[in-house]
Amino acid sequence: MLSQTLYRLTADRDPGKDPKAARRFGTEFLSLSATKIADGLIDPKLVLAWLFSASGVPGYLTGALVPVREAGALLPQLALAEMARKLGFVTGDTMSPQARGFLDGAGRPCLEKPVAPAELRRLARAMLEKGGQAT
Repeated sequence: MLSQTLYRLTADRDPGKDPKAARRFGTEFLSLSATKIADGLIDPKLVLAWLFSASGVPGYLTGALVPVREAGALLPQLALAEMARKLGFVTGDTMSPQARGFLDGAGRPCLEKPVAPAELRRLARAMLEKGGQAT
């Protein structure tokens, strides 16, 4: 049986010791393989190129799919950019000098615990004034 052969090739144990193990392995192997194939078949990189080709779209437009598709992946970042400008960090413990340097270099405000309420209010007020209106 195929599942026993695959199990023998990949496992350290003899399938005769646990006959159901080889069957479970075969089922899992086929399931994951089918999932990987299905993911590849519905991949936009493949489907869009195939649709363009089947529709008779010129090759240079098919080549333009890559930059358009990659630029589309950046659209959520543009939408979240304003929210990211209003992001501050409060640590759960002491902050390493490297982490502090990174946040300072990125222009992100941060507070180390323990945080006093007045200090937190001051940070929030400064962020709102710098970033515009709160949403």
